Amino acid sequence: MNQEQTNITTGKQIRHLRTQLGMTQEELAGELNVTRQALSNWERDVNEPDLNMLKKICFLFGVNMDDFAKEVITKMETYEKKGETTI
Repeated sequence: MNQEQTNITTGKQIRHLRTQLGMTQEELAGELNVTRQALSNWERDVNEPDLNMLKKICFLFGVNMDDFAKEVITKMETYEKKGETTI
């Protein structure tokens, strides 16, 4: 993996895929049944979506979850096993 790929965050990926589809934050938030503010926080890396939401995002965008955020998924699973929250 090159340096540029290692700097991609979950939020940057969500924003990139959303804009590639020409969707607004309001439209994507509606599809995901979350507030626009929650989506904005994800895109700005203030918070991260939980695993179930990440699966829904990947399904909506038609991308493989491993390709989308392999490192983030591993980190989130570790937190969930410890009973901690990432949001």
